[in-house]
Amino acid sequence: AAGRPGAPFDPREGQFPHLKQALDHFDEVFDAKQAEKDGCITARPGVDPEYDEARAAIDAAEEALQEHLAEQQRALRASPPLAYFGKGKDRYQLEVPEAALPKGGAPAGYELTSKRKGFKRFRTPEIHRRLRELEHAEGQLEEAKQDHQRKIFARFDEQRELWASAA
Repeated sequence: AAGRPGAPFDPREGQFPHLKQALDHFDEVFDAKQAEKDGCITARPGVDPEYDEARAAIDAAEEALQEHLAEQQRALRASPPLAYFGKGKDRYQLEVPEAALPKGGAPAGYELTSKRKGFKRFRTPEIHRRLRELEHAEGQLEEAKQDHQRKIFARFDEQRELWASAA
């Protein structure tokens, strides 16, 4: 009879054993400590297919961008090594030491985006393509996060009587 309001307390079951199943569900679908740290609820892997698909698409686009960087490094034999530069909208600019560029300027298909002393920054058609894929996947991930959060709140609200019994 522990767990019912007014029932004797059984320390082996905790003070609110009737909440265990509901709380276990929330533990299964998201990490509360991570949510508190990040300020948003993120689905655990395997819980939300849309979230998992968007996360996989982001990982694939980022991996493809890193492979492209390695390909450009091999093609230009640059030293110091090539790197991506930028944040937000300006991310994934290929930063190339000027000494690694061909005498005539940039290789075919390279679009100059910015420069600093001794370096030029470019985007290639492949970077543009992968960046569009990445941005699309990031949008899908954000939608999936919001949808997952709505589902969590709806599930919580469906059990309002259970939560009220603990108050």
